[in-house]
Amino acid sequence: MYKVLVADDEPMAIQMITKIIANRSRQFVVCDTAQDGQEALDKIRKQKPDLVITDIRMPAVSGLRIAEILRDEQPDIHVIIVSGYQSFDYAQRAIRSGAADYILKPIVPSAMVDTLRRVEEKIRSEHYVHRKRLLREIVDGRQYDREAFEKLFPYSNIYAALLRRNGLPRRFSKTIGEEIFSGTDDQFIVYGRDEMEALYLVPEEMIGSQTMLQYMLKVMKREQQKEGYMTVIYDNEPFPSEKITERTRSLYLALEKACTIGFTQTIDIHSLDIRKEDLNAAQNSQEIFFQETANLLKLKKYDALRLLLHRQYKIWTAEKRPQYWLEYVTNRLYHLFICHTGNNQDMVEEERMLDDAFTNALAAEDLENSVIEILFQNQQEPVIEKVDSPEFFKKIETYLEEHLQEDISLDDICLIFGVSQTYISRMFRKYTDMSYNKKLTELRMEKAKKLIAQNTSFYIKEIAGMVGYHDQFYFSRVFHSYVGKSPSEYAEEIAKDPMGF
Repeated sequence: MYKVLVADDEPMAIQMITKIIANRSRQFVVCDTAQDGQEALDKIRKQKPDLVITDIRMPAVSGLRIAEILRDEQPDIHVIIVSGYQSFDYAQRAIRSGAADYILKPIVPSAMVDTLRRVEEKIRSEHYVHRKRLLREIVDGRQYDREAFEKLFPYSNIYAALLRRNGLPRRFSKTIGEEIFSGTDDQFIVYGRDEMEALYLVPEEMIGSQTMLQYMLKVMKREQQKEGYMTVIYDNEPFPSEKITERTRSLYLALEKACTIGFTQTIDIHSLDIRKEDLNAAQNSQEIFFQETANLLKLKKYDALRLLLHRQYKIWTAEKRPQYWLEYVTNRLYHLFICHTGNNQDMVEEERMLDDAFTNALAAEDLENSVIEILFQNQQEPVIEKVDSPEFFKKIETYLEEHLQEDISLDDICLIFGVSQTYISRMFRKYTDMSYNKKLTELRMEKAKKLIAQNTSFYIKEIAGMVGYHDQFYFSRVFHSYVGKSPSEYAEEIAKDPMGF
C-alpha cells in the first residue's frame, strides 16, 4: 500500500478525495490530511508519504511551492496538483515545479482514478529500482539505507527463506552472472542473484498460523520442474527488520555450505553449522587420490585414470559432498592436468566450460561425465572440421528454434547430433559467445516477445508453454530477468504503443 497525504483548505475537497481513494484505489491509503501548506510540509516530513495531493492555492505555503520543496528535499515523493485554474500555463508551472500530475476541480472521480493509476505505475517502477539496489547491498553485507528499507518494506517482523534451483551461481571461472531479479506483490519480496534463485522475505502477518517450512513447501510445489533439484534454506523464527542483513547473510552462507548437486533438500538454518569445511583439510584428505592421479598422468595411462576419476566422483556423490567442495577438488584436478599436459592456451575457455558443467548438471552423474570429458579433451582426437563449422552449428540453432516448446537438454542435443558435450559447449562459445543454456534462454525469450507482440491477450501460462516452460511463475522470472519487465507489463506497453515494437 502506498501512503497519501491530502492537503486542501476546503474540508469538503479533502473528504471527497479521501472517499475516492478509499473506494476506488486499492493501492493507496490516506495516512494524513492538512488544511494549510505549512501544516502539510510538517506532516510530510514526519509521515514521509509516497504521494501528496495538494490544492494549488493553500494558506501559508502554496501547492506549487510544496512541489518545489519536495523536488529538492525528497524527490521520491510524488505530487499531484489539484486546481480550479484551467489555464495551460498553470499546468506547465505545476509540472516545472516537480508535480507528477495535474487535475482540475471540480474533481471527477474517474479522472482522479486514472491519475492515481498513472502515478502508481511510476511509484512501482521507482520502488523496483530502489528495492533492487537495497537488496543487493543487504545480500552483499554492505551498509544500506535503513529508512528507505522501512518505507519499501514496512513490517516489524519478517520470515526469510532462500530457494535455489539446481547449482550455485556461476563462479568457477569468476565470470559475471545474470542480472539480479527482484519482484514484489506488496506483501512479500522475492529477490535473486539470477533467475534460478529466490530469497523470500515474508511479513509475519502473512505467515499466520503456518510455519515458514509449510509456506516454502507450497512454494516448492509450485516451483517444481521436470528435471533438476532444489535447495531450500528456511528460518522458522521471525526476526525484526533491523536484523535483515545478518539473517540473509546466514541464509546465503548456509546455501553455499549445503547445496549438493543432484539432491533436493529443505534445511532449517538453525540445524546447520554454516561454517565450511577447511578446504586445505579437504585437499589433505584426498592427497593419496591426487598423488595417484599425478602418477597416472605422468605415465599417460589415461584409461586407468579415467576409471579412477569415475570411481572417485561416485564416492564423493555417495558421501554427498557439497558443490563448493567439489568445485575445489575439481579445480585442483584441472590444474594437475594442465601441469602434466603443458597445454594452458585454452585455460579461460576450459574454465568457462567447467563453469557450464556445474551450472548444467541436473544430477551428480551429469557433473561427473562433463568434468571428466573436459579434463580429457586434450587427449582426445581433434574435432572434425566439417562438424566444427558455421553450417553445422546453424543446424543445431535451427533445431533449437523449431523445438523450443520441448524440454531440450544439452544431453539431448549431443545425442541428436552425435557430438560430445565438450564440443557442443565449445561451439556455442565460439559462435555465440554464450553457454548452451544462455543461448537457449535467449531463443526462448525472443520467441516469447514475438508471441506477446502478435497477441497481447494471450494468457502468460500459454506463452510459457509455447516456449518450453511448464511453470508460468518461473517463466515470468526468467522473462523479467531478460527483458527488464514482467510479461504482463511488456504486453501492456505493446498494447499502448504497438508501432514502437
